[in-house]
Amino acid sequence: MDIEAYLDGSLSATEKAAFEKRLLVDPVLRKELEQYQSLKADLDWHFAAKDVAAAEVLRAQIKAKRLRWSRLLLFTLLVLLAGFLAYWFLPQENNAPNRDIKTPELPQNAAPKIETPSQAIPTPATPKNQATNQPIASNPKPRSGDLMRNLPPEEVSKAHLAFFKQQWAGFVPAVPAVGVWATPLQQMRNNRVADAHTWLKKGPESDTTAYLLAVSELMLKRPSAAQDFLYPLAADKKWQTEAQYLLVWAYLLEGNVDLAQAALKMMPEGFRDTKEMRVYLSK
Repeated sequence: MDIEAYLDGSLSATEKAAFEKRLLVDPVLRKELEQYQSLKADLDWHFAAKDVAAAEVLRAQIKAKRLRWSRLLLFTLLVLLAGFLAYWFLPQENNAPNRDIKTPELPQNAAPKIETPSQAIPTPATPKNQATNQPIASNPKPRSGDLMRNLPPEEVSKAHLAFFKQQWAGFVPAVPAVGVWATPLQQMRNNRVADAHTWLKKGPESDTTAYLLAVSELMLKRPSAAQDFLYPLAADKKWQTEAQYLLVWAYLLEGNVDLAQAALKMMPEGFRDTKEMRVYLSK
């Protein structure tokens, strides 16, 4: 079919020029071309939506499997800990034989000898080079970088990391820096993302908190953790477009170009830097 071959780009230069000349003079052919393009776009959107839905189901299954393994590991550790405590802290029976202890008889008119404390317990000598006054160790406050120890790293695609860093250099979250959100947003601007993540974990439970946690997870290069917050937000009309946009970046950081392209097709034209993302993914 000439229309299908034209759209697929399989026509030669001569055939393509001849087809385009026919389009200029044949309104029926133009109408058929428009209908074919509309049908193809609808099919692309349909299959893209199915891919995203399948990815969500797979993500939920993986998360449930990890949760089961975590619970099993925790139960095993608790059993081992209980055994350790029982071994060391429960009273042990003393199997040593009982001996009759005889009190020595003192001679008549003899007073018992009582040792003075200085004679009974000699004072130990202080070794050389030992400080007499040793300071008590304090508990230093953790440095900001130490907070990353509680955030396990994830594998990210090095092929798309440079593009991510370039585009996210000017990223601004869709939350005004006022009220309770001023602190974590200021920390993000000052490149203290781990501090912001810790603050948000202890902050109020809301959709805004979930959104900012997803942003902080992406800034920490943790796309899988970010998706756990983004999938519920994508089902909320208030956050749908913003969540779908962040999902494109999460898929890219994981190296899943197919899912990133499918999610990008659902984005409205001109939203944030979707134009640059489409150009990048078309290369």
